[in-house]
Amino acid sequence: MNVPALARPTGPSLPWFAQTFRMLRDPLEFLLETYADHGDPFVLHLGGPKPMWSTAHPDGVREIFTAPSDVLTSGGPTHVLFPFVGARSVMMVQGADHRRRRKWMMPPFHGARMRSYGTIIQESAAAAVADWTPGRVVRALPATERMTLEVIVRAVYGAEGDQVVPHVDAVVSVLEAMTPWVVFFKFLQRDLGPWSPWGRYLRRARAADALLQARIDRRRADPTVEREDILAMLLAARDEDGAGMDDADLHDQLVTILAAGHITTAVSLAWALHHVHADGNVLDRLRSEVAAAGDAPEDQAALPYLTAVCKEALRLIPVVPLVARTAQKPFTLMGRRVAPGERVGAHIVLAHRREEAFEDPHTFRPDRFLDRKPGPFEFLPFGGGVRRCIGEALALYEMKLGLATIFKTVELESAESGTPAITRRNLTLAPKTGVRLRVIGRR
Repeated sequence: MNVPALARPTGPSLPWFAQTFRMLRDPLEFLLETYADHGDPFVLHLGGPKPMWSTAHPDGVREIFTAPSDVLTSGGPTHVLFPFVGARSVMMVQGADHRRRRKWMMPPFHGARMRSYGTIIQESAAAAVADWTPGRVVRALPATERMTLEVIVRAVYGAEGDQVVPHVDAVVSVLEAMTPWVVFFKFLQRDLGPWSPWGRYLRRARAADALLQARIDRRRADPTVEREDILAMLLAARDEDGAGMDDADLHDQLVTILAAGHITTAVSLAWALHHVHADGNVLDRLRSEVAAAGDAPEDQAALPYLTAVCKEALRLIPVVPLVARTAQKPFTLMGRRVAPGERVGAHIVLAHRREEAFEDPHTFRPDRFLDRKPGPFEFLPFGGGVRRCIGEALALYEMKLGLATIFKTVELESAESGTPAITRRNLTLAPKTGVRLRVIGRR
């Protein structure tokens, strides 16, 4: 197809390593500045000299998310998470392999099966704030991280009782070694001994993998016991040919769930706690709605204003700032030709701050989600297309029940002025302060 030649998009004049550094250090400021200076589409150079053709416009986002899977691909050995989640991860594989693994993994994250995790979420949230006593100034992010990790260890791995703490501690140890610099800069991924960044990560990951493998072995040895955790469902999953997962597949999918569903949800919960306690009207309204609701998970998950608060937190600071794809064949983005081997990026954080889609876009206003439902290419915190996040429904469910439980357990107020600076927590945009809150009382 003949595509009319349009002017090549412009972008920052900084060299690629300087652009990458700014993207790691202050992504929101860098992207907003670039968007204002260069319009849409624009070009970035991240992680190397090849251009990333970038857009936040709904038309461009639609083109990226609806492109055939053989034209634009995601994952593979070049993806920053490839060394961490494994070659068989649903995030890394393509084509038929991706469809098969996605089919394996879909059932646990939908319907009644997902809702069965509600009590685990509530118990984990209550445990995370159990030591928040009146008068203390606490940091929300460590507590929400502990909560979401316990949810995964219990609801996904199926750990119970005294099995929970060893798994939690092992994963925390791995995550502490998985710094943004190790994730984004491959030259640091060399094992120079236990004190080197990559060496430290590898040794901790092997210890956590041993615990996970022992759990898989025990389950395979005793398949007669009925369980409702996600590991049990993955062990029972079969494709259309009747084939199930081997241990390597199981490992990579479980680690993927951990990587995609732990820190992301924890960070979003922490941001939500900050925004709610920074606005007295929002705080009062949410307190009243939660206080009037029952304790059953389904009652709390159905609360409209609580749902709007969670969505607005995801809009203002999305889980990840962009979704990138690599062109395998010639592709056209907003009328511009993209050559095979070049990347395209749908910039979620910019799409969520377009005034055409969201009035007063830099302000936290949950009501906007009560007034209208934005389109899938305007509001896309979990990506889109065939690679949309499988755990979207569970993440939103966990956010709602986590917030409701915290509000039913403790009364808090903000202990910091202004909005916390953004810092990297692996791939996510986390509050640098961890969100400092003062405990007024317990309920």
